[in-house]
Amino acid sequence: MWQGLEPEDQHWIRAVAAANASPSRPVLSHETAALFWGIPRIRPLPSRIHVLTSRASGSRTEGAFQRHATDDQEVYVVAQQGVRITGVLRTLVDHCSVMPFADAVVALDWALGPEGAVTSRSMLRLLTDRLSSPRARPRVLRALEFADPLAGSPGESLSRVVLHQLGFPRPVLQQRFEDRRGFVGMTDFWWPEHGVIGEFDGAVKYLAPEFAAGAAPAQVLIAEKRRENRLRALGPKIVRWDWRAATHPAELRGLLLEAGLPLERGRNRR
Repeated sequence: MWQGLEPEDQHWIRAVAAANASPSRPVLSHETAALFWGIPRIRPLPSRIHVLTSRASGSRTEGAFQRHATDDQEVYVVAQQGVRITGVLRTLVDHCSVMPFADAVVALDWALGPEGAVTSRSMLRLLTDRLSSPRARPRVLRALEFADPLAGSPGESLSRVVLHQLGFPRPVLQQRFEDRRGFVGMTDFWWPEHGVIGEFDGAVKYLAPEFAAGAAPAQVLIAEKRRENRLRALGPKIVRWDWRAATHPAELRGLLLEAGLPLERGRNRR
């Protein structure tokens, strides 16, 4: 039974059990709360359960817990499944305050998109000003400024960060293409000045029911090949990459340079 559960579900069950067993009844937060709210991630699952603690106690690792010190232990806290947990907006701010830039962008792209719970950046900015430390605040605000609700998946979000850090021009997201037969499709990335289309190929595109619409994977691949042929007939060059290239910047850089996409002047951006 336990082995059949998803790792995220295992972490949550452990978190609920540990929180209930603790005399202090801590507030679940950060990466643990992010898992509960379905916030996507690209890093391995945390080994410890993340909770809030008082400033006097200080941030520390203690047994199964990773404790995060704050003066606002009760701000935007809700009850779920018998435990206290930070609400989704606070979770996003806390999560992004301790995560690397790419991880924060993945979370915020999702939050601002159609599946997320954020309708405006302004509330996240206000919460960031209130809850984040002076050191973490610029990090969260930078990721929030870079975030784009048009990113279609965590892989696309990560790719967008890598493209930016490599120094490539900023792409147009979710560009609609049509030919004389009508609608061809939406592309993940489009550089109109250079005639280059970029497509991130995650397995979900071919296997998930919401993308396959009931078709077998082989049928989805055939349909995707036809779509690509129609796009190529319009003139653009098409570059496809997967998780490996997205996590190996040199490989992605080579693919795009080979397709004729130039680097912008200046050093790589971090």
